[in-house]
Amino acid sequence: MTVVDSAPELLGGRFTEQLRAEVARQLDDMGVRVLLGAGLDIAPDTPAGVVGAFTAVTGAGEKIDADLWFACHGSTVPSTHLGPELAAARLPDGRLPVDEYLRVRGHERVFAVGDVTGTAELKTGRAAGRQGEVAAANIRALIGGGPLTAYEPFPDGIILSLGPDGGAGWSPEFGFFDAEATSRFKGTFLLDHFRGLLGVPAGTAAN
Repeated sequence: MTVVDSAPELLGGRFTEQLRAEVARQLDDMGVRVLLGAGLDIAPDTPAGVVGAFTAVTGAGEKIDADLWFACHGSTVPSTHLGPELAAARLPDGRLPVDEYLRVRGHERVFAVGDVTGTAELKTGRAAGRQGEVAAANIRALIGGGPLTAYEPFPDGIILSLGPDGGAGWSPEFGFFDAEATSRFKGTFLLDHFRGLLGVPAGTAAN
């Protein structure tokens, strides 16, 4: 397996050196070749996610023979279902610009939360949950006439799984996560946490 990234560092240099070094070590132990600083200037002829032999050439001129590839860069949000007024407000990546209260700009009573928001932070479940809390509080404030609550983005944090027993992570609250801590945290997909939020008894099978 080969990972190609035009960035000069793993994870875009956004996190600590300890985290980047640990991810690089684990990938190397798994036999994954990581090519940094030179992406693919031209996408392979074979469509992404479709099995078919091809040769890709990196921006540095290195040839890679493979039979399956995935585009794991950039993102857009499927927001074409929005009505005309909101669709007109969309940013080029499909997200919606919001003010500090998570209201869609130009709309006093329309809020956006989750991946569709145009906030600059990483799109994570933790951020979406906090945004939902702020939006709900602000909706109640609009109904009752109270003050609105400003949303404060979370500092960068990530927990990256690498197989069932690997991975690494970092958060401003807890610091560095090694492979064991990552597997323990990610292995449950926070099911107990969400069962508590939804009032579902522990041990109940998910449907």
